[in-house]
Amino acid sequence: MKPAPAGAGGCPEPGASVATPTRPLTHTLPRRRLSGKPPKPLRFWAPYRSLKCGDCQEVLGSLGVAQWHVHTKHPGRAFVGRAGLRAGPAVSRSRWTSNELEVLRRMVEQSGSSPQVLRTALARFPGKTERQIRGRIRATRIQLGSCGNVATGGADNGCFASLFDPSEVLDQLLSIKKGSAAGSDGISVKDLKEWDPEGVKLCSLFNGWWVAGYIPECVKPARTVLLPKTTEVQALNEPGNWRPITIGSFLLRLFSKLLHSRLRAACPISERQRGFVSAPGCSENLFSLLTLVRKAHQERRTLAVVFLDVAKAFDTVCHQHIFDALRQRGVDRHIIKCIRSGYECCTTRIALKGEHSEPIATTRGFRQGEPLSPLLFNLAMDPLLCTLSTEGKGVSVGGSNVAALAFADDLVLLSDSWGSMSHNLEITAAFCKLTGIRIQPNKSHRFLLSPDPANKRNSMRVNRCCRWMVAGESIPIGVRDG
Repeated sequence: MKPAPAGAGGCPEPGASVATPTRPLTHTLPRRRLSGKPPKPLRFWAPYRSLKCGDCQEVLGSLGVAQWHVHTKHPGRAFVGRAGLRAGPAVSRSRWTSNELEVLRRMVEQSGSSPQVLRTALARFPGKTERQIRGRIRATRIQLGSCGNVATGGADNGCFASLFDPSEVLDQLLSIKKGSAAGSDGISVKDLKEWDPEGVKLCSLFNGWWVAGYIPECVKPARTVLLPKTTEVQALNEPGNWRPITIGSFLLRLFSKLLHSRLRAACPISERQRGFVSAPGCSENLFSLLTLVRKAHQERRTLAVVFLDVAKAFDTVCHQHIFDALRQRGVDRHIIKCIRSGYECCTTRIALKGEHSEPIATTRGFRQGEPLSPLLFNLAMDPLLCTLSTEGKGVSVGGSNVAALAFADDLVLLSDSWGSMSHNLEITAAFCKLTGIRIQPNKSHRFLLSPDPANKRNSMRVNRCCRWMVAGESIPIGVRDG
């Protein structure tokens, strides 16, 4: 069948025939308001040849990058969208003045909490809508490159061009270890293999999520079990001596594995991050640090090292920072929407002695046990590592600036002087303030190697300097003064 002639906005004429998609799927597009501008083409995502629009029953056809059909609305007329019923005329969008932008920038710099900034900005700018202020806060946070919120390198969105294949789904399903615990829905790996031995049904299901950019809420509930950290009976009365393990649905975990394989290819992380990678990252970082110490001793150069302890970084990262990091990498908006959907309306129940607690909403941190979470964590930490490499003052090695070594949330800062290390700590502190990460100074350590002027041979002095400060507290020494 020949493709239908395109009408206005990329839509075919009514009654015209359209090209049949290779994988038919009927997807109802949400209604959208016409803002007076011609419909913009979807930036990247258009895998199907045709989609049926539920608003006016016209068929949207394309041969390359499709254009979304925008249903015409009269100002003031109520309409129904994905978010529910809305009514009333569209609010006029007033432009931001330079003075307003400067005030908002100072608000963001002074307070790293997005809800607090939003409340203050709503009171300060009564003429702006909440959506306008949220968008401007997000843009301001992204523009603060000195605060470690900018990542380098663009994403290769070509990795998201194709749909999932049944063989791809089956390979990921078979890679799951046997005996893995099921989520709150009780679906096991064995059940999925028996229900769909060829991966065709699961492939159609995941492609529906993939195209819609929406993950059903029925697969988001999880269950949490508590594992003891010690065998002492009295110590178990303290909540801190229990380790919570959250187990999600296998359907969501399998979809996360498929998304992880493509996002990993699209967004390479910083070479300074050696956590959650297929390499002996811990050994590599230890060898690099040992080499730098030996080189400083041989060449009689100053070397400053700070080991930072991050308090539960995997559980405390702000969700908005995750999406900001993806947006800065240039990840397609549809993919970010799909990832965001996986973090909305998520709950878990604590299982203890055969009973379950009431649903607990998870509003911070990464989803535990999902294959996509480690990669998202690396991408969330990547702006800090990239900013330290470009704006930080590290150690020159082979013409490159080495200011940090990371293994997941274990961070080591490097510099060639006391003042340079103070600069790197300021960047790190500002990044933590924006993202919700908290550093524990009392569990961090530091040392400073400097040549001894009284001995011109190989003698070096240790910690002959003032202490560094982070989060208002001094960092204890990691090596005794000498």
